[in-house]
Amino acid sequence: MDPFSQALLGAVVAQAAAGRRLGPRAALWGAVAGATPDLDMLFGSDFFSQLRRHRGITHALWFGPVVGALWAWMHVRWQRRKGRSAPFAPWFAVFALALLSHPLLDVCTPYGTQLLAPFSDVRFAWHAVPVIEPRYTLILIAGLAAGWLLRGWAPAIAGFTLVISCFYLGWGWWLNQRALAFAEAQLAARGATAEVHAFPAFFQMSQRRVVAFTDHESWVGFVDATDPGCIAWDRAPRRPHPLVEALRETREGAIFSWFTDGVEAWAVAREAVGWRVEIFDLRYGLDARANRGLWGVWARFSDDGRVLDGPRHFTVPLKGSLNRWIGWTRAAAAPAGC
Repeated sequence: MDPFSQALLGAVVAQAAAGRRLGPRAALWGAVAGATPDLDMLFGSDFFSQLRRHRGITHALWFGPVVGALWAWMHVRWQRRKGRSAPFAPWFAVFALALLSHPLLDVCTPYGTQLLAPFSDVRFAWHAVPVIEPRYTLILIAGLAAGWLLRGWAPAIAGFTLVISCFYLGWGWWLNQRALAFAEAQLAARGATAEVHAFPAFFQMSQRRVVAFTDHESWVGFVDATDPGCIAWDRAPRRPHPLVEALRETREGAIFSWFTDGVEAWAVAREAVGWRVEIFDLRYGLDARANRGLWGVWARFSDDGRVLDGPRHFTVPLKGSLNRWIGWTRAAAAPAGC
């Protein structure tokens, strides 16, 4: 999730846990702690090393309690040196819970979080909300604003806000499961045996991007999980190619394929000199093309398989306004007779 929402969630969690004893300081420091795990983006020499390290150790489940305890101890010592009363328990709650809230929110997005790092690099993802979800952010803002206006009730309001935010995330997870089940049923009715995935679309909680893989094809479409209809699938061949495997064997290609968790498509094209090979992340896309996503990794190879250029990260240029795209996905996902 975006850093602003992470900071807001940290503030709400800390206010609910320790606001009665610490007052507004709980929310302030909770916001700082809630955003802190994303500092891992600063480490890494290039895009791919950042991709590998982001949502790693600082997002592991143990990080919040361990670092939160150390942070609280340091903060308490600093406060006491200034002659201020600083009980350890509420400050531990602020830092530990705000830090822990960060990976628990990130795991609700499609990109996954390494909750067990460094012991495992498995990425966990619940696909409840996209990485930017304004309505969820507004829930947190409203809760903090109400707590500021009614300061005597701030901890209770924060707790209520936390409950509402969790219900919202749960609703997003339910929407994704509903879209997944509908897509699976529709493909089964067409006699297709497929591995099916569903992902939240940008800025539209009910709209889900569905991706399916058969033995030889990729299928991509959109569906409104609140009122599902016949999915307008786009289909593309999905054939193995030795140069795609050669790209995956590079450092950059291996990291990117690990990141996509296999939800990818590829293209191989002849050029004036050699071959251009592209691997796309299919989890996000502004249309339903089954052989293209929003970003990926590319490299140029010689006829004998040597790397001539790259591998490099690339982003597909956005064509048309966001409003036009939103209208398109709604039309593509609109109920229709199968």
